[in-house]
Amino acid sequence: MAGARAGRARLRALAQSAVGPPIGLALLRSGRPAEAVTHFRLAVAAIPSDPALRNYLGLALLAVGEPEPALGHFRLAVRLDPSNADAQANLAALVGDHAGRRP
Repeated sequence: MAGARAGRARLRALAQSAVGPPIGLALLRSGRPAEAVTHFRLAVAAIPSDPALRNYLGLALLAVGEPEPALGHFRLAVRLDPSNADAQANLAALVGDHAGRRP
């Protein structure tokens, strides 16, 4: 039990550090979106209420062709922080894209 708590604490510290998001973004930008998804899922598991992490996970999910889960993360990011302009823009773009596909 103590080991699991220590592991979660380490994940939380990584997700909150300046290293967490930049690593995931670097993976995404270097053409390794599946690894970025894994990285951001771990970060979101550690800090589920972080809107930036939710937005980044949404971007990574889009990059691997998973728009539905991405949409959920963008929506939650906006709910958590309505002033998050990046999440708002990503949500609007994806909702607009989905609307354009409907018959």
